[in-house]
Amino acid sequence: MDPQTSGLTLVLSRTLHLPGVGSSKNPFQLTDTILTVPFRGSEYTIAPGVEGVANLVFDVPRNARGVKGGAREQAEEGERHHTEPLFEVKTSVLIKIGMGVGR
Repeated sequence: MDPQTSGLTLVLSRTLHLPGVGSSKNPFQLTDTILTVPFRGSEYTIAPGVEGVANLVFDVPRNARGVKGGAREQAEEGERHHTEPLFEVKTSVLIKIGMGVGR
């Protein structure tokens, strides 16, 4: 028996980044999964060596927004100051492909 895909899973998540908290290599982050949608069935099952196209249709919830304030430039007494944003919220889509056990 040849290994084949057993379906797809779409995961929509958002991550809160706080650049001023934690170390530069490991900043503080909180992740929240907003939506998980499994796609199962024969249209998502593909044998090895075969090319396939899948249309993944899903509804994005209203609360799934990303926010980035960006750096701010301020001018005081002829000097310009650069201020980093306090936080950033990133929204991402992850697609997992279920693979069967191979020989």
